[in-house]
Amino acid sequence: MKSVIFLACILFFSINISAQQINQKRLTELSKKHTIKSFPILKDLLSIPNDAFYPENIEKNILWCENEFQKRNFTTLRLETETVPLLFPSEKQKMQKRQYSYIFK
Repeated sequence: MKSVIFLACILFFSINISAQQINQKRLTELSKKHTIKSFPILKDLLSIPNDAFYPENIEKNILWCENEFQKRNFTTLRLETETVPLLFPSEKQKMQKRQYSYIFK
């Protein structure tokens, strides 16, 4: 029983020691920088009509999203449906341990 507790303690402390330390000041600086930088892109996105009742509006939105994701090295897959298409952008990380996918409808 003591050996199990000992191993659990070693595992717990080794995980905490190897965890990345976050510098709150640096994180705040980066957040401000990228938030302000992203406002024009957000404005562009919000200026596109986005009423699903009008498929041509959704098409403009999907085209814009495809273009923006491809600029950021995402691959995109468009799935046609009975109503409006679905867009599946995904990004592979350099180490290829994770793959992020987003779904838009």
